[in-house]
Amino acid sequence: MKKSDNRRVKLPKIQRKDLLMTLLLEKGANEKSEPLDRIRIMKGLFLLSREVPKLANLFHFEPYLYGAVSFDVYTELDALEHDGFVRTTEEFSNERWNRYLLTSKGMVGAREASKNLPADIRDRIDSIKRYVTSKQTYELLKEIYAKYPAFAKRSVIRVSN
Repeated sequence: MKKSDNRRVKLPKIQRKDLLMTLLLEKGANEKSEPLDRIRIMKGLFLLSREVPKLANLFHFEPYLYGAVSFDVYTELDALEHDGFVRTTEEFSNERWNRYLLTSKGMVGAREASKNLPADIRDRIDSIKRYVTSKQTYELLKEIYAKYPAFAKRSVIRVSN
């Protein structure tokens, strides 16, 4: 009788940039690949870090001016912009923050990055992008602050219930 093979298939390590590029790639609430501002990128990655245990330590979040922030996200965005994967635009902005769009090079890279992520993580990224793009900024912050009040303690925006 042949002994069963109990070796585990090792998944590739999830990279910060892959997660970020996949978030930018996914469709938003309007059923299109919407550009995201820094608030929605930050809140999307924060929710992923809280709701997907495999991603809990990918970014370090702390309370700051608009709730949870990871300065590593800004570093990743700057690197992606420097390398030609994303660009900022004001053309879709209805608030004061620029939005981030994937370039054509970024679209290719994001599709590849997305393929490297496990299906359950891609599904969570999809649902979180739809969530963060379906809300006005104040409403989004209010809901996240209610769920994670420890990260709202330094916020410049006070929300009421």
